[in-house]
Amino acid sequence: MSLANLINQHALSEATAGDFDAVAVILNAATIEHRTSSKIDFDTFIDTIGTETAEQVLAELSMTQIGESLRRRLELSGLDFSDASTIEQLDRIGARVTVLVLKKLKELGVRFVSPAGEVVTADQCRDAWHLGLKEVALDFVRSTAVEAAQEEYRKSGSTPASIIAAAKSALGA
Repeated sequence: MSLANLINQHALSEATAGDFDAVAVILNAATIEHRTSSKIDFDTFIDTIGTETAEQVLAELSMTQIGESLRRRLELSGLDFSDASTIEQLDRIGARVTVLVLKKLKELGVRFVSPAGEVVTADQCRDAWHLGLKEVALDFVRSTAVEAAQEEYRKSGSTPASIIAAAKSALGA
C-alpha cells in the first residue's frame, strides 16, 4: 500500500490539517496486531516473560491436565502461542490461572507492528500526501475532459476540433 493510501486510511484528519509530524507519529506507532506463527522454545519463553513470571506461569499450568500438557509441550518441542488450538487450550484453563498469567501467555503469540511497516518521517509523509493530491487532481482533470469529449463525440456532426474544444471548455481553458 502506498504511503499516501496509509495516510488516507490512518491519519486523514492530521494530513488535512497539515500536521505531518502527527501523521508520522501515527504511522510509526506499533498499533496493528500481528500473529507470530512460530514456536517458542522453553529458553525463549523464560527470556521473554522473565524468570519470576515464568515460574508463576509454570506452577499455575501444572495445576490442570491441559495446563500440564501445554507445559510439557513447551519444554519438549516449544509452543506456537498464536496457534488456534493453543489459544483454545489457554482459554479452557483461563478460569484456573490468574488473568495476568493468561494475558502473558497469549501475548507471546502476538506482536504489534506499525501501519507504515518501516519508519517514515514527516517530510516523507508530506511529500507522499502532496503527490497523492496531485494524482487525484490529475485524475479529476482527465475524467472531466474525457466526459466532455465523449459527450461531444456522440453528437452527430462532431468534429475532432469540436471534441477538443469541448474538453477544453470543460476545463475552463
